[in-house]
Amino acid sequence: DEAEIVRLIFSKFLELGSLTKIVTYLLTNGIKSKTQTDYSRFAVKAILENPVYAPNDLSIYEYFQSLETEIFAEKSAFNGKNAMMVYNKTIQKTGKANKKRDSKEWVVAIGKHRPIIDSQTWIAAQKLLNENKSKTYRQPKSNAAILSGLLRCGECGAFCCPVAAV
Repeated sequence: DEAEIVRLIFSKFLELGSLTKIVTYLLTNGIKSKTQTDYSRFAVKAILENPVYAPNDLSIYEYFQSLETEIFAEKSAFNGKNAMMVYNKTIQKTGKANKKRDSKEWVVAIGKHRPIIDSQTWIAAQKLLNENKSKTYRQPKSNAAILSGLLRCGECGAFCCPVAAV
C-alpha cells in the first residue's frame, strides 16, 4: 500500500506541478500517511527528494555524477536491479531542524531493496522541485512592503514581492 502511495505522489506531483496542489489532492481524497496522519508539504517534499525509491541505473548514476556527489560503487554496478541509498544529506543537530548539505558532501550507494519508481520519474521530480524553488514563499526581510507574502500573481500564482525602484 505504501509503495502505491509513493507512486501516486510522484505521478500526481509531475501532473499537478506543485507541492501545495499534491497535498490538497491527498487531503481531498483521504490519503493518509503510514501513521494515519495527513501529509504535509514537508512530508511530500521529503518523499519526492528521497532517492531510496529510484533504481540504480545509469541515468541515476549520471544524475548524481552531475551533482558531483561521492558515488560508492562502480559505474558497472548501476544495473537497475536495486534502489539507491544516499548518506550524509543533512547536518544532524539536536534540537534543530536538519539542514541539507551541499550535494558534493553526499555519499551515494546502492541499496539491497527494490526500486518503487523509475529513474526518469525521480529525475523529472527533482527538476520540477528545483524549478519551483523560485516560487517558494520567503519571509520578507523588512516590513517596508506590508502586503509581501499576501499578494499572488493572477496568472502563475507566484507570490508578489517588492522590487527596488531603479
